[in-house]
Amino acid sequence: MSDGFPEGINIPRTSAYYREAGKGPSVICLHSVASSCLQWRPLMTCLAESYRVIAIDFYGDGKSPPCRDDCAFSIDDEIALIEPILEGAGPFHLVGHSYGGCVAVKICLSRPDRVASLVLYEPALWGTLVNHWPNDPSAREILALRSETGRR
Repeated sequence: MSDGFPEGINIPRTSAYYREAGKGPSVICLHSVASSCLQWRPLMTCLAESYRVIAIDFYGDGKSPPCRDDCAFSIDDEIALIEPILEGAGPFHLVGHSYGGCVAVKICLSRPDRVASLVLYEPALWGTLVNHWPNDPSAREILALRSETGRR
């Protein structure tokens, strides 16, 4: 497993910290609140034989820096922080836990051509997207899906 910015990969330097293991199709792992990329170590070990697993720290978590002074600390800010890593990963599978699930859904809805699959573990997201960004295209898609399925 590598930390930070390993040699010889196509992920550019970014202020977000990440760990990487394995080779093959990329799997991006997004952690829960009050956690870090270290929560994904067991999964990284299991998948590293077949996948390139990249676990990222969000703002202020693990070894990533705190949010900038002008940062509103929104999901969009988190995505902007990790965007260089997403770009360098090519098409990827996306795994999100809790708050990481909320970020993962927004990534998936805004970049459907880049996400090969989406796995959510205890996502705390529907209310977050809908309540904070009711006019955002991602929130409107969730509201439309709820309407189509009859769920509240």
